[in-house]
Parts: sequence; C-alpha cells; structure tokens
Amino acid sequence: MLQTINYVSALIQFSLCVFLVIWFFMEILGDQKLDGEGEEGMPLTFPIGEYGGQLPTRAPLFQMPVSVLVMLLAIFTMVTGIAHLTYARASVEYQKSVDEGNNWMRWVEYTITASIMLFIIAVSCGTSSLDSLILITAASMCCMMCGYISERTAVSQVRVSMVATMVGWLLVVAAFAVILRRFGSIVSQSRKAGSEGPPTYVWLIIVFMTLLYSSFGLIHLVHMRRQWSGRGQVPVEFHRKIEGSYTLASMVSKTLLVVLLASGLFARNSAEAEEEAEAEAEAEAEADEAGEATDEAEPEAERRQRLKEKLKRN
Repeated sequence: MLQTINYVSALIQFSLCVFLVIWFFMEILGDQKLDGEGEEGMPLTFPIGEYGGQLPTRAPLFQMPVSVLVMLLAIFTMVTGIAHLTYARASVEYQKSVDEGNNWMRWVEYTITASIMLFIIAVSCGTSSLDSLILITAASMCCMMCGYISERTAVSQVRVSMVATMVGWLLVVAAFAVILRRFGSIVSQSRKAGSEGPPTYVWLIIVFMTLLYSSFGLIHLVHMRRQWSGRGQVPVEFHRKIEGSYTLASMVSKTLLVVLLASGLFARNSAEAEEEAEAEAEAEAEADEAGEATDEAEPEAERRQRLKEKLKRN
C-alpha cells in the first residue's frame, strides 16, 4: 500500500515540476531578461507587502522575481518526487525504517522541501524582511531535525524525545506567528489605505497551509504518544498508517501550494495584460483625436495665409 501511495505521489510531483519548468522557460524567460528586467526596464516582481496600494514602511520591501519563485516551486516538487520514487523503489530499507518507527529519509526530505515551502508561504503572504525570511527558513529546518531526534529517541530516551517534540512545535509556531502577524498587519494597513488588500489566492494559501502544517504536527504527536506509552511494543501496522498519513498530507500540501500560487500568478498576469491592452487602446484613441484636431486646424491655417497674401497685394 505504501509503495503505491509513494508511486502516485512521485508521479504527481514530477508532473508539477515539468509544468513549472516549462512555464519558467516559455513564459517567464520569454517576458523577462536574466537580469530581472522586462521589456520596459521594470523589474517583474511578485507582489509583496503592498497588494494594490502604497503602504507605509520603515525599510525597503524585499522583492523576488517571479522566475525565482517559480524555480523554488520546481525545486521542492522535484526533490519530493525523487524522494517518493526512492521510497517506492528502495522498498527494503524504507520499509525497515518505517516499521521501526523512525523513517530518517522522510526527515531529510522535509528539511529541504518544507523549508522551501515555508519560505514561499512567507513571501506570498507579505513577509518583506529578508532577516525574517532567513529565520523562518532556519526555524523550519531545525524543526525537522527535532522531529528526527524525537522519533530516534522515542523508545530509548523518552524525555529527550518529549523535549525535541516540544522544541519542534515551538519553532514552527514561532515561524507561523511571524507570518500571520505580518499578514494581519498588511490586511489592516490595506483597509486603512483604502486599497484592495491581499487577493483571494493569498488568503487561501495562508488558511490551507496553516491547517496542513498543523496536521503534520498532530500526526507526529499521535505517533510519539503511542511510542512513549508503548515502550517499543507498538504494532508495525500502526507505524505504516502513520507513514501513510505523512505521505498523504505531504502530497496534498505541496500540490495545493503549487496550484494556488500558479493560478494566482496566472490570474495576475492576465489582469495586467488586460490593463495594458486598455491603456494602449486609450492611447490610440487619444492619438486619433489629436490627429483629427490637427486635420481640422490645417484648413483654418491655409485660409489665414491666403488672407495675409491678399492684404499684402492690396
């Protein structure tokens, strides 16, 4: 069963990765130079912090090119796909780790993918401080390390496992507290400034990703509680159910983040294209009006010139 789930997850993640790579080369590089400037010399950046209105800020906003954001999405989908394909093919080593209740390969994967995901979530939800983004990413990586330690010591050193679990929870809660506080501040400032505020897809990202990240923590708590009380006498089937829950939560969260962010960016690009088309149409209309006015003015000028010549002859 686990092997089938891992094959399906690998297929989905590789499909998303191919889509993102094609999008990067056909769309992003088609409209954006490598130095991050478009045809008009303006940086093509992901909307961070302001969302349709100029909000007061004490420091310059951190801006990320859309191409970098797309490549980060492609990287974590590729890493996830490789990891799940490895789980499915290296069935003996993987199954042994799962049956022992300590799948170290999962924690290596999460250290990379979950940290990239949390960085993307923070950026898309308006975290504009580079220092905050670095600390959020580091907190995620340390949280995954705590998860590994917690599983590793769940039977032999219960107190160490409990402390590692508590520290891991504190790290991820602190990271989301920074993200949610910044997002709430943006919503409040947007309302005061009378601007549109965060678009719908950003609201969906913050809600769903908060819930899904919490589900990972709850799965881990259920697993550890059984480990702590069972003292190594936990049925193998229970470990496999936990691993299946991790895999499904991972597949849903990563797929949902890519779909929401990609659809939001596509919608944003479409809206910008419509605005540009409307602006061009207005400019053409103004130019036509100016041309008509010039055509009407020319006969009047000729009439005045003829009158001047007649007066000179007289």
